[in-house]
Amino acid sequence: MPHRNYISIIFAPEGEQKSFAVRLKKWQLTAAVVVIVLGWFFFLGGIVGGIVIARSVATQRQIIAENRRLREALIKADTLRQELEQLRAMKRLLEQALFVATTRGKSEFERREYIPQAMKKSDIFLPNRGIPELGDYLEHQWRIEAYIPDGLPAEGVISARFGETGGIFKKPHSGVDIVVAEGTPVRATANGIVAAVDTSDDYGIFVDIDHLNGYHTVYAHLSAANASVGMPVSRGDIIGYSGHTGRARNPHIHYEVRYNGKPIDPLAVAGASDSQKGEDEQKRQDGESKSVGAKK
Repeated sequence: MPHRNYISIIFAPEGEQKSFAVRLKKWQLTAAVVVIVLGWFFFLGGIVGGIVIARSVATQRQIIAENRRLREALIKADTLRQELEQLRAMKRLLEQALFVATTRGKSEFERREYIPQAMKKSDIFLPNRGIPELGDYLEHQWRIEAYIPDGLPAEGVISARFGETGGIFKKPHSGVDIVVAEGTPVRATANGIVAAVDTSDDYGIFVDIDHLNGYHTVYAHLSAANASVGMPVSRGDIIGYSGHTGRARNPHIHYEVRYNGKPIDPLAVAGASDSQKGEDEQKRQDGESKSVGAKK
């Protein structure tokens, strides 16, 4: 019996049309089957892959939205905590006012007997302070002092000041450099929420804190960060440790203060009594830049 190398496929249309046959070699038929199977495999794989990618994108969007909601919740929680502290301070001041009213005309010994326990443990309020000062005092104490950068993140020698140019600075220096030993604790200069913990070629390891009032502070060239994004911090909390990561020749802290996105002099803001100081400093710098431009 002769060896058959061909396979015939006969097509018989309905009606009176003549049937016809296609004669294929065995390897041609095998190749056609393989191509058809692979085509269906890639087609189904594409559909499954598209579904997986679409679900991944949707999940990522949900995570981003959830992170945004959590950050907003943290800000609201911090605001509620601040308002609770205000109410506690109001309570202490009302106790002070009650103490003054009920001890008027009494001896010093008799007056001491009326001092509430909460006031005996604190000397915040002066003896003659009255109700009218409450609003101004609380606004100064909680909303201004606690959330405006004050002081420096560590004690050390200032090796470079704000606005310096020349040398290693190709453009005006955006902060101050504080020379300290490597591993020195770096402390937040005001209350706020950690907005970023990241690494860059210039700053090395850095922490960015949002103080919820237009102010941001940046602590750069750290050897390690001790904070995470979204974490609330208070003035004095350790948010990292000094180092010489990034473009730093020796261990030091690069400290920046930004107001409404623009760098301002940290030494001018330190000890500020109200948020207007940031606005005044920003206006002063804008005025100086315009005057320099006019001279050129």
